[in-house]
Amino acid sequence: MPPIVKMDNTLSTLKACKHLALSSNCIEKITGIKGCESLEILSLGRNQIKKLDGVEDVSETLQELWISYNLLTSLRGVEKLSKLRVLYVANNLVAKTPELDVLKECKLLEELLLVGNPIWDELSKPGGPEDFREQIAGRVPWLKKLDGSPLTEEEKTSGAEKVS
Repeated sequence: MPPIVKMDNTLSTLKACKHLALSSNCIEKITGIKGCESLEILSLGRNQIKKLDGVEDVSETLQELWISYNLLTSLRGVEKLSKLRVLYVANNLVAKTPELDVLKECKLLEELLLVGNPIWDELSKPGGPEDFREQIAGRVPWLKKLDGSPLTEEEKTSGAEKVS
């Protein structure tokens, strides 16, 4: 079976679909999910996606976005996902610290996977990976888990001081 290269409007007929798995394909854009009224988990890892445009079509229901191993340079669009609890965005091309600020709008976000992005390397330099964790915890203090490990109260306190 050849890989899927395009998400089209036939996906909108999946009204009762709760988990849509389209990982390991050649998809470049998120489209066609407007009618997915029950979608809670969208799995798009290992594709060719460059932007999060299109996720707003499921903003009222989407709780988990798995989009690791793509070509994302920005997290713009994720702030529209009001029910987002889990964001897996590891091994993309996110490189600039301001990109993390959109996470402040994700008030229900509990788990974030960012490892493997250029920003991880950038923020990890001064004090090691702990500094990166504190930077994230300072921006998203309600976050419970970062890169697979629980955030400590110490990381959250120190992060709040560094980010303010």
